[in-house]
Formats: sequence, structure tokens, C-alpha cells
Amino acid sequence: MIADFAAAHGLSSAVLRYFKAPGADPDGEIGECHQPKTHLIPLALGAVSERGPSLTVFSDDYATPDGTCICDYVYVSDLAEAHVLALDQVLAERVSLTLNLGLGHGFCVSEIIAAIERVTGQSVPHLIGPRRDGDPPALIASVDMAFDLLE
Repeated sequence: MIADFAAAHGLSSAVLRYFKAPGADPDGEIGECHQPKTHLIPLALGAVSERGPSLTVFSDDYATPDGTCICDYVYVSDLAEAHVLALDQVLAERVSLTLNLGLGHGFCVSEIIAAIERVTGQSVPHLIGPRRDGDPPALIASVDMAFDLLE
């Protein structure tokens, strides 16, 4: 709809799609507050710090190397940079863009848990729960076009 509207009115647009955006402003000046928390990394960190309950991993029986879901995570600061580059492209060339942003490969839930354990030096208390409706085995962005256009 955005591209159709832009084309009909002589405008340019950028549509940027991505899945998971962990991280925060490095200066701590802006951020977000999720209540209740629903994202893997904050939930795992909460479980480690004992500020939250044990982490629930939603199944370990997917058709993935370790049975947990795989997702393409892209750091929030990299997303901010991609937004600026896309805006520069749209303004300079008066084009409309629709791009997927990410790394082009994913990390499974158990890899995220292992990384948090390495960084904190503590075990992430977790249990395996049932699958959630609608969770696919893997979400990985096709990022070739973004890398080509946003250099």
C-alpha cells in the first residue's frame, strides 16, 4: 500500500522489514519498556538476575539442528544506521525501497541462551514448554538487496 500510494502521488518511500532487534542506545538515552516482557533476551537476562521467572523455551522439537526456533537478530544500532542509509538513498535518488534487514542467518534459542551464559558467567534457568501457535521453525531475512543498496 505504501509503494502504491507513493507512486500515485509522485512520492518515494522506504519500507524496512526485520524480525528481532536486540540492544539499546549505547548512551542509555533512549530505549523501550515492555510490560510484560515478551522478548527472549530480556527474559533470559531477567531469569539470570532472578528478577524474573525461569525462561520458558517454547519447544525443542522443531526441525532445526537443536530443535529450538531460529531467528535472524539484528542489533538495534545497525538498524538505526540502515534507516539513515535508506533515507539517504530515497532522498538522493527519488526511489522507493522495500528491503529486508538482518544478518542473513539466524541463531537458535539455545545459542542465545549459551551466549548469555558466557557473558554473565551464570546459568540461565529455563524449562521446555509447549510450542506456541504460529511460531515457525526459522525466520531468516533475505538481505542481499539491502547489502547491495545500502553500502
